[in-house]
Amino acid sequence: MLNQKFEGEYQEDKGIVKGYILKMKPEFSQEEATEVYQETWLRYLNAIEKPDFVLTTLRSTFLISIAKNILKEENRGIKTSDWDEKFNELFSEDDTLSKKQKEEEDFQKLDGIIESMTVKCRDIIQLFYFEALSHQEIMEKMNYSSREVSRNTLNRCLDTLKNNFFKL
Repeated sequence: MLNQKFEGEYQEDKGIVKGYILKMKPEFSQEEATEVYQETWLRYLNAIEKPDFVLTTLRSTFLISIAKNILKEENRGIKTSDWDEKFNELFSEDDTLSKKQKEEEDFQKLDGIIESMTVKCRDIIQLFYFEALSHQEIMEKMNYSSREVSRNTLNRCLDTLKNNFFKL
């Protein structure tokens, strides 16, 4: 049973992560998506228990990356019981400090670039990647005239993001 702090966080991220799961696996039922989300949270809780764990991104982004790995494991036939071994490989103490520092610098750089973007770009990136909305849903939410406008706007924003990331 989750304590109240985690219960709130669990519910807060549920829509975004389940939306991502269902977008990646449209054949999944709501129950299957909930099962993947629950497994995602179990792995998240195991990760944050480690004394050297530092969350360097939004919690929802980290949860989506865990869910993505779970979905990849299912595609490759990796058993859930194999997760601990794979997780320890990924986050072992053998990771070099320079790699972690580089990742942290990249996250900070990316965060700064996103913050400097227009509100429209920040919103469309949030809606598409973190809330897993379709271009149709974004079109309706942002009052665009067509899905193509949504798609083109997102592509322009991503081009700006990429150019600024590799320019700095």
